[in-house]
Amino acid sequence: MSSQLATRAGAPAAPVAAAVAAAPTLSSLDRHVVNRFSYGYSRDLARQVAAAGGGRAWFLKQLSPGSIPDPAVAAMVSQRWFPVLHKSPSAQWKDHLSGRRKTWEAGWDLSRLSLARKVVSNRQVHEVMAEFWLNHLYVPSGEDRSSVHRYAYEDLVRRHALGRFSDLLAAAVVHPAMTGFLANDENHRGALNENLARELLELHTVGVGARYGEAGVQASARLLTGYTLDDFRTWRAGYDPRRHHVGAVRVLGRTFPNAGADGRATTQAYLRFLAMHDRTAARIARKLCVHFVSDQPSARIVAAVKAAYLRSGSDVRTTLRALVAHPDFAASRGAKTRTPIEDVVATARAVGAVPTRPTAAEDSTFVSHLGWMAEDIGYRPYTWPRPDGPPDTAAAWTSASRMLRTWELRFALPAGWWQSKNVRYAPRASFLPTAWPRRVDEVVSHVGLQMVGVRPSPAAVQAACRLLDKAPSDRIARAADVSEWDMVRIRGVLLNAPENLMR
Repeated sequence: MSSQLATRAGAPAAPVAAAVAAAPTLSSLDRHVVNRFSYGYSRDLARQVAAAGGGRAWFLKQLSPGSIPDPAVAAMVSQRWFPVLHKSPSAQWKDHLSGRRKTWEAGWDLSRLSLARKVVSNRQVHEVMAEFWLNHLYVPSGEDRSSVHRYAYEDLVRRHALGRFSDLLAAAVVHPAMTGFLANDENHRGALNENLARELLELHTVGVGARYGEAGVQASARLLTGYTLDDFRTWRAGYDPRRHHVGAVRVLGRTFPNAGADGRATTQAYLRFLAMHDRTAARIARKLCVHFVSDQPSARIVAAVKAAYLRSGSDVRTTLRALVAHPDFAASRGAKTRTPIEDVVATARAVGAVPTRPTAAEDSTFVSHLGWMAEDIGYRPYTWPRPDGPPDTAAAWTSASRMLRTWELRFALPAGWWQSKNVRYAPRASFLPTAWPRRVDEVVSHVGLQMVGVRPSPAAVQAACRLLDKAPSDRIARAADVSEWDMVRIRGVLLNAPENLMR
């Protein structure tokens, strides 16, 4: 029976040959830091935390991503896993017109690249913050008027992800991807288009509580006039002073003289003013606390994070250090639910499933399957339909259907049931004890420790034993007696323990 079931399970293809060394055990606080500032535990990550001297020391080191080698991501970029993303906007458009690669397909490439980076990157804090800002200053990946500029936009946000929000806002709002998505190229003197101006105030900075009103939106739109985009032709972005509104503009209590025909300097001054506005600081602080602390963070921690943001001139590193240093952060263990993206990536990292360069048919590669898995349980990167970006609270992602599909995922991905190509799995033996014979409950507990860095709860161990149809005290003579199907059941049950839905 076991051999038949093992065949049905579909053993993962091309496992790595060398056994993976046992990872150090992390303290509860270290695991909490890792859970919040990475896409999930892996044994490599545990070793990096131990080498850094603990979770907080690892976090501080991660704030300087340029000092951290990231060979797997460097290979993705240098090998051009998704070649169309490296083409110019006009070349992408030619591919679209010829049918070689439609622009929405380039968006799919970007989504797959995003998931692959999350799985393998050593710069986990940078990855987390890049996604945070890409969701805050949201531009979808397959939208008609922005898609050919979307990869460059991603690169811009990544460069600023751990810098100053004022620099990020000033660059992102005038980027051609944002210009196209929110139609700011249709905004010019005498014919205002308020799309970008409204979202800039409502979503990106001060929020509706600032009570800027329709007059404020129109004033904002005037300051954003002049930017152009030759969409559906050359896709060149530019600036036309003849389209810029000239004359003093007052918004949120600040008057901008705006005297010159070239208003780009005024636009930059306006964006930096918004970035340092007290209400922007409060909104960014609360959004960071919701992401890293709790769906309902206390006023105390929001105030502390806001103060650090303003004191530092919107420096993200300083702001995050204040968040982690606050007592509410340490006290928030188990208070955040994983999003679908976080769930898929964390599962891959837990079982050592590493994507390799796509060479097989697109619909059979592991990077494609990661995207479909995420979509199946709720959301694939950059597919949110509105400019507010995807939600970041449990209520949005904890439906009954999501849970059922998640339970299936946590059996299917480790077992290789998707029959994915271009993936390397950690060997099954590396999750098992090295000394034998062992009790069944000892084996189960050891597997759980290797996957998620903490021994599973007694209830989870008992559930795994029941599924194996063995008593906890039964003995297993050797590693070879743990079949592939046994491992499917052990890993599936343990990964589906309620605590593994949390980060």
